[in-house]
Amino acid sequence: MLLLDENLSFRLISSLEDLFPGSKHVRDFDLTSGSDSDVWNCAIKEKLAILTKDYDFFNRSTVKGYPPKVIHLQIANARTKEIFESIAHYRAAIDWFLAEVDQSYMILSKPLD
Repeated sequence: MLLLDENLSFRLISSLEDLFPGSKHVRDFDLTSGSDSDVWNCAIKEKLAILTKDYDFFNRSTVKGYPPKVIHLQIANARTKEIFESIAHYRAAIDWFLAEVDQSYMILSKPLD
C-alpha cells in the first residue's frame, strides 16, 4: 500500500490502517535515516507507493519512472492530524492513482476549508 517517508510521522500508520491497510513507515525497515535511493528500493521490493513531503522524489520518478508510485504531499508545517485529514480527504483519488497503470506521480495539497 503506502510507504511513509521519514518526513511524515510514524504515528500516521495507525490512523491510516483502516484507509490503506498494510501501509508502513520507513522506520519499519530501519530506514529512518536512509537515503532516497534506499527508500525507493524498499518501496519497489515491498510493492509500496511512497508517500512523502520531499520534492526530490519528483526528479527520481521522472527519470526512473515506476514502480514505485510516488504521492507528494505539498502540506507545509502541518500537524499529524491535519496531514491525516488531508490524506483521508483524498482517499478516492489516491485509490484511483494506485490502481491506474499509466500514472506514476501524484501531488496533493491541503484541501481548502
